[in-house]
Amino acid sequence: MKADAFSSYIGQEQAVRLLRFHVRAFRETGYWPPSLISSKRGNGKSFLSELIGKELSKPRITINASTIKNADSFVEQIFIPLCSTPVTLHFDESHTISHAKSLEDLLLSALSPNKTHINIVDYQGSQLVFDNRKISWIFSTTNVEEHGLAFRNRLKYIALAEYKPIELGQIFLSHVDGHRINNDIIKQVVSVARGTARNCVLLADDINNFCQVYRLTNFGEDEWLDFKKTMSVNVLGLNSDEISYLKLASKHAQITLTGIASAMEQDRKSVQRAIEPFLLKLGLITVQTGGRKITTKGLEILKKME
Repeated sequence: MKADAFSSYIGQEQAVRLLRFHVRAFRETGYWPPSLISSKRGNGKSFLSELIGKELSKPRITINASTIKNADSFVEQIFIPLCSTPVTLHFDESHTISHAKSLEDLLLSALSPNKTHINIVDYQGSQLVFDNRKISWIFSTTNVEEHGLAFRNRLKYIALAEYKPIELGQIFLSHVDGHRINNDIIKQVVSVARGTARNCVLLADDINNFCQVYRLTNFGEDEWLDFKKTMSVNVLGLNSDEISYLKLASKHAQITLTGIASAMEQDRKSVQRAIEPFLLKLGLITVQTGGRKITTKGLEILKKME
């Protein structure tokens, strides 16, 4: 296959295969179907949208959707100054659009599918012409369920899969500056990357800097141990809040979410949304009727860190 921008993207074969087809169709028809890319944080949504932009060969504008508070802001800041000529609009964390009713309503009309791919929308006494052959739309989010069904149904949905360990290892190696690293160390790096491509890139950057500071050409077991100690890399990539949660839970047969939040001096939502998900995913805690409980695996992980 002829090399294209997607050739630099590791993993996500199904999503890339679909996107390559739509790029080919775009070159034939001039139309890119408005797309919604969904994955957890750090799994390459923004990078993928960047590659799409390169393939579409249009100026690409990335917009933090949370900064567009209403339809007026969109029309004045984006549509009028940017959309009269061909452009690719990438709305990052696009689920926040659902929090701005006037903006969501405007986009529902702008993105309404039809044969011509042109929509004329009445807006404050004027008619806005949305030529979706000129405007290519990409939305990306970690919280796709917050988008209303009507909005999602207007978009080509692309869900990114969990990365396989071998793919994470390849992503890590692709960002390492030529240091000799054996397969066992690569596996250990992947084990603390929390399953995301972004963390593999960050670990590679840190290891590159570590090797440069200490003039290293080989990065083996001793160097990895020194690196973990220097950079405070914990088992499974657990952060300090997650470790504090486990230590607290280990002192109780069961403890309520309110009790944990109070002891950690954080609010319930922060604990539930930012701390518990990774612990639950790894099977280190369970949520029961009477509260939270650390598992045998969770206790074993705490022992490893002693």
